[in-house]
Amino acid sequence: MTMPLKKKIKGVVKNGKARGRTFGFPTINIETHLRPKIKQGVYVCRLNIDDETYYGVMHYGQRPTFSERALRLEVHIFDFDYDVYGTEVTIDFYEFIRSTVRFTSKEKLIEQITKDLIRAREILKEQGFF
Repeated sequence: MTMPLKKKIKGVVKNGKARGRTFGFPTINIETHLRPKIKQGVYVCRLNIDDETYYGVMHYGQRPTFSERALRLEVHIFDFDYDVYGTEVTIDFYEFIRSTVRFTSKEKLIEQITKDLIRAREILKEQGFF
């Protein structure tokens, strides 16, 4: 059984603020000239990096908790710890988990990210990817 493909986008991994890493959830930041036509929020995703397939959780949108209005695309990749700055990646967006929201504290954000990662793993397991 497979998840229905929602959208696909290519981009290059660029440096970010490394905020996710300090929270215990490192992400790769994707620079692309195309803006995905999806709603802002958190998605289960699949990535292709150097002909290898990985899975993770993608956030596309603003970062209201940090008062950042620019649209960003960032991905936490499960079981991944490699330097891929400057590498082109392809991201398939699958199941939508939740909309972007503003959290009242860093701790509340970390709590929600933890829930998002658990939910994404459940979805991937239900679909036979994990």
